[in-house]
Formats: sequence, structure tokens, C-alpha cells
Amino acid sequence: MKKNKGYSFVELVICMAIMAALAAISFISLGILNNARAKDVSSKIDTQLHSLWVNTNAKSQDACIIIESDPDVEGYILRCGTYNSTDGFTQEFDSAGNEVSYALNNRIVVEYVPDGGSGTDVIQFNKSDGSVKSGAGTYNIYMRASSNDTDYSGKLMTKVVLNKSTGSHYID
Repeated sequence: MKKNKGYSFVELVICMAIMAALAAISFISLGILNNARAKDVSSKIDTQLHSLWVNTNAKSQDACIIIESDPDVEGYILRCGTYNSTDGFTQEFDSAGNEVSYALNNRIVVEYVPDGGSGTDVIQFNKSDGSVKSGAGTYNIYMRASSNDTDYSGKLMTKVVLNKSTGSHYID
């Protein structure tokens, strides 16, 4: 009877090649998943900007969106409501009494870069011509490695651009 002396070099190389292929597939899948999450967030923001524009022209010139950090969801939340200089922000509620808001993925960071270097994160349109009253600029969407990752620099996934003069917006 022949004694088993362990694995041959060829068997070891084949196992390592299989493990490397599986690692590469999982790495690529993770990148695709992160890209999909970022595109989902940018799509939500873009859709809500369009709804806000329609709402402003049809109903209320005080209608607004605020994108803010929310510790309850450990991420960012997009809140719909109204804003004026007297009352500040007032949350919108649906007919069932639920807050009209959208939690964004908890690994997403939204950074507002205002047009011209200054601005507010309250997004409003002008009813008269559809231009942006406040909140014009670029909303950069970053992906964090985990929900408590504080270093997300250089991980820009996508951005939503809001043009001040025309009110147009697009995903870049």
C-alpha cells in the first residue's frame, strides 16, 4: 500500500487558482452592487427633484426637499415639505399621517456643492419661471466601505447636478 505524502504542487496550484477566481468574482460583484446602490440614490433624488418642480408649479411655491444626515437610519434621508423664512421647514405628511421621506442607503454620503460657492441644502424652485430658488449645485454621492466608515474621500460614485437658471437636473 502506498503512503499518502500530501498534496502535489499541481494540486496546490489548481486550488489557489480556483480561490483567486472566486475572490475576483466576489470583488467584481461588490463593485457592481455598490454602483447599483449609488445609481438608486441618484435616481431617487432626480425623481424627487422632478416631483418638487411639478408640485411648485401646480400648488405651492414653498414646497421643498431637504437632504440631511439622520442618525435614526445611520445615513441620509430625503425629506419633503415646505420652507419659508418665517416658519422654517415644515414636514409633509401623506393622507395616512406618515412622514413623506425617503431613507437613502446607509453606506451613502451626499455632499452638497453649491453653485458659486455658497448656498443652502433646502431645495426650492421659483414658481414664475422654474429656476432654482435655493439649493442649486451638485450633489455628490459617495459610497462608504461600511456604515461607520468616516473616510469616503475619493469614492465618488455619481452626482446629481441642479442648474440654477433653468431648473434642469441630470445624473452625471
